[in-house]
Amino acid sequence: MADQTKIIEKKSDLILKQLLEVDPSKIDLKFIFDHVRNYGIAATVMIAGFYLAKHPQESMTLLPSFDIFWAIFLMILGLVLSIFNLTQAIWIVAKLKLPMFLYFLFSFILFFGTTKLFWTYTKQVIAQFNF
Repeated sequence: MADQTKIIEKKSDLILKQLLEVDPSKIDLKFIFDHVRNYGIAATVMIAGFYLAKHPQESMTLLPSFDIFWAIFLMILGLVLSIFNLTQAIWIVAKLKLPMFLYFLFSFILFFGTTKLFWTYTKQVIAQFNF
C-alpha cells in the first residue's frame, strides 16, 4: 500500500515539475510579457466565475442547478492558474542560485506585486460591470 502511495506521489511530483520547469537561460522579454499576460488570463477566468454567480440566467448549461457549481469552479480555476504562475516565477528565481537575502527580496516582490496586479485587474472589471 505504501509503495502505491509513493508511486502516485512521484508521478504528481513529475507532473508538477514539468508544468513549472523553465530554463533560466531562456528567459527573455517575451517570456516576461507572457508571464504578465497569464495573470490577466487567470483573472479573466475568475471574473467569468464571479459573473456567472451574479447572473446565473446568462448560463447556457443544460442543468440550471449547476450554475453555482460552474461559477465556483471558474473562480477556483482562476485562482489556481494565478498560483501556478506565481510559483513558476519563484521557482525560476530559486534556480538562479541567488544569495538568500536576494531570493527572499525577489520572492516578496513577486508575491505582493503579482497579487496586487491580479486583484487590481479583477476589482477593476467587477466595478466596471457592477457585479
